[in-house]
Amino acid sequence: MTDPPREPQLVLDEVRTQALAGDPALALRVLADSPAARREPDAAWLAGVALGALGRYAPAAERLTGAAAATARRAPRCQATVASVYRQVGMHGRAREWDLRAARGACFASDRVALFDARLGLAADAVGSGDLRTARSHLHGAAAVLPRGSGGDWARDHWPRERVRMSWVRCEVGLLASDLATAAAAAESAVDACEGVSPRHLSKSLMFRGVAVARPQDGLDDLRRAMRIASEVGAVPLVWPTGLLLARHSPDPDERARAQRSAADAYRAIGAYLTPEMAAVWWRAPAALELGLEQRQDVP
Repeated sequence: MTDPPREPQLVLDEVRTQALAGDPALALRVLADSPAARREPDAAWLAGVALGALGRYAPAAERLTGAAAATARRAPRCQATVASVYRQVGMHGRAREWDLRAARGACFASDRVALFDARLGLAADAVGSGDLRTARSHLHGAAAVLPRGSGGDWARDHWPRERVRMSWVRCEVGLLASDLATAAAAAESAVDACEGVSPRHLSKSLMFRGVAVARPQDGLDDLRRAMRIASEVGAVPLVWPTGLLLARHSPDPDERARAQRSAADAYRAIGAYLTPEMAAVWWRAPAALELGLEQRQDVP
């Protein structure tokens, strides 16, 4: 005797928890098993979030752009997530276009979460382009959208998640400005906020804390833990940069070699899920050169 099907909203609550703060692969499996839940307004957005968290960038962008065109109410949130996909590939100009579109739509739709995502995304886009002044301006704008107080439940109203993401970009801005004190404080705040709550967010926070140090050796324990957690939850987009950092800075040649292999494997795994346009950027990035992966002949 099989269990009766669950209510779509209950299924979607589990998908939301796993996509935003847990196991993104599990989120996709749960959603695939519930046709009724897939018809819920947030389903396509959450599927795109989960695909992006797994490094499946082309499928994520396709799902999100389709959802943005089909559901006006959730379009800004989908557009801001498309921007994050392009940002992860290194296409900061394209990400900025999507973030601007999301910001305009969010204002029209009065969607504060999407507006925050877009403004914070614009700050991250500017960091990626090396534009410190613009990054600081958009970071200030994103902070103005956040409500005061501690926020609500992590998985349901997103604000705790957004506060952690704000700390990440504060750390990035601090690093761009060569302000290690600000970067380290922001990373510490992020680690404290998601310890025991979201393994994927904790992994990224530890990676930032491992970078925001005066001496690379001081961050190795954080980087090791970050890589272990990312591997456990299938967060491939965190495995390759963390592994690359360990390969650069570990004093142990065996650890350096293992980290290099893991980073290269993760980088290749992401490369299998890219559009030709994305691939042209991905395989010619400095990281690909450092990992010895730049000699691909099938890149357009």
